[in-house]
Amino acid sequence: MRIKLYTACLLVCLPLVPVFSQKEGNNWFFGNGNGLTFNTVPPDPISGRERAGRENTVMSDACGRLLFYSEGVNVYNRRHQIMKNGSGVGVSGGGGRQGAVSVPYPLRDSVYILFNTTPVSFEPRARFNLNWSVIDMRLEDGLGEVVARDNFLTGNQDNQMTPVQHANGRDYWLLAVQVPPGDNSFDPSNNRLLAFLVDPSGVRPEPVISRLPGVVFAVGGFRVRASPDSRKVIVGGFPADLTGSSVGDGFLLDFDNATGRVTRTTLVPGGGFGLDYDFSPDSKKVYAGLADRVYQYQIDRPTGADIAATRAEVSGSRGVVTMRLAPDRKIYLFQDSGLDVIENPDASAGAVAYRRSAYRFNFLSQLPNNLASFTIGKLRDFAARNPCVGQPVTFAPQVNYRVAAWQWDFGDPTSGAANQSEQESPTHTFSGPGTYRVRVTA
Repeated sequence: MRIKLYTACLLVCLPLVPVFSQKEGNNWFFGNGNGLTFNTVPPDPISGRERAGRENTVMSDACGRLLFYSEGVNVYNRRHQIMKNGSGVGVSGGGGRQGAVSVPYPLRDSVYILFNTTPVSFEPRARFNLNWSVIDMRLEDGLGEVVARDNFLTGNQDNQMTPVQHANGRDYWLLAVQVPPGDNSFDPSNNRLLAFLVDPSGVRPEPVISRLPGVVFAVGGFRVRASPDSRKVIVGGFPADLTGSSVGDGFLLDFDNATGRVTRTTLVPGGGFGLDYDFSPDSKKVYAGLADRVYQYQIDRPTGADIAATRAEVSGSRGVVTMRLAPDRKIYLFQDSGLDVIENPDASAGAVAYRRSAYRFNFLSQLPNNLASFTIGKLRDFAARNPCVGQPVTFAPQVNYRVAAWQWDFGDPTSGAANQSEQESPTHTFSGPGTYRVRVTA
């Protein structure tokens, strides 16, 4: 069993310990003003302003309150108005499948970085520039302002990018596909995955480069996805020799989120990774959507052939256009102007509970391109209510995954047996004023 140990310090008679609720990905928008909020159970439909059929980015705060969203052209605030200085951060046609993504600015409270692509040419193959802007939500009475925009990062992009959490838990990587130079769209000699570090100094302009020999990125049609544990990446493409293969083979990359490098490339043969794909919450399975099927792959296998052999249909003659893992640890799939749901994606194929037409919308196209680690269970801290001498202190963990058992240690051995608790939300009366190191194992 995987055990996570989290430590925080409590100073008696000080205000509440900060709470990190991990709800930054709780609001979605996906075309024609349609959206979904995961602040309710089950999720409720909401309305926004974004009308384009592009894969956008949506950012909320740690409590799930909407901050801003963008399709890569304009930035909208929580009132669904264009944010100050947020008009035309990109140009029409620059959004595409993964043309916008945002991450928190490390160590800068309420400040965020928005990445977007803008088209440069479309023949013989679409190429994009990758830019970044800074959004400060402390300005304009909390409605935000784009304070530094249109910073050029690199060119020759294929409009495929995704963010990944750094191993240090503070920083981020932006992974971006770079297409080969020249006119030959299928030249695999210089295929590269670029990893740009986002740290407290901003966006580092020199990327970590992983060359991917033998991988030809599919022309304008596929995506790059990262697993919730930040250790796996999927890229749509097909083998360099094109022999016996078709567009839709998938490449599973082992990613070192401490160094930003790809350490292994595995081809999963058979035309299986299709139009879109995403990971299960436990990062052990991949779901791939084709025009008429959705398949599950078990990726904890030693070779690509072994992974391909685990392919199992889960949708029952039901195809999808796009899919995304959501904060409620379910996978949502766009199909026929509505959303299907995989209720239990961590389960084996026969037990995932594929639910058709769970939500109906008048139009939708691309689901948000948010940080995958927003959806994984994390207990980063806990609240301590009423931390005053001589009074019981109530502890409330913030967690979004199932916990089999709790073990609390209040760092107060003088209190005897009361220093330990197996309750989810216990209370403890400390022996006296001071600083106590409180630990919880979940």
